[in-house]
Amino acid sequence: MRKIIFLSILFLVSQSSFSKPCDAQTNNDLERCAQAGYESSDKQLNSSYADLLKKLPEVDRKNLIVTQRAWIGFKEKYCQSQFDSIRPGEEAGIDKWTCLDTITESRAKEIGYLAGVSGMEEFRRSLKLMANLYEHGDTEKVISKLLTYNAQRNDQNWINYVNLDCRMTNSRLSEEHNACVARLNFYRDW
Repeated sequence: MRKIIFLSILFLVSQSSFSKPCDAQTNNDLERCAQAGYESSDKQLNSSYADLLKKLPEVDRKNLIVTQRAWIGFKEKYCQSQFDSIRPGEEAGIDKWTCLDTITESRAKEIGYLAGVSGMEEFRRSLKLMANLYEHGDTEKVISKLLTYNAQRNDQNWINYVNLDCRMTNSRLSEEHNACVARLNFYRDW
């Protein structure tokens, strides 16, 4: 039963990841596909980021730049650790590019959220599903668990990024800090 639930949540969150077909058969070809996926996601993120920067007042623009730099620091360190944990394995490059792609897609969603273009529907649906299945419909209990589950507790890059981003979502969208942290933890880990 748990496996079915996990797969359902994974499907809700990862639909965009599966939209990049790759028919590769060798590790080198798979790595090239993963790299191309990342480059596509990065291009989309950069476009959304530039559009948002143009629309923001000066104070928010400066905050977004600082937040983006913090996110880049986290992304690079986190995905390099994915690579290092597998190296010298043949799949290390695939894992690094896939990590970069996934993290970049999540950040693009966050930029869309800050711009008011998207509303984090995937997270809300997943949160409601987890609450109904495990906590008798109590989403606050799920948020509490997402807050306490933080595999990156000691990663100052992650902590810095989360604090800066949640400050922005609170300022722009009136999102509560705990809901923001839970959402970011959810997208990072799933």
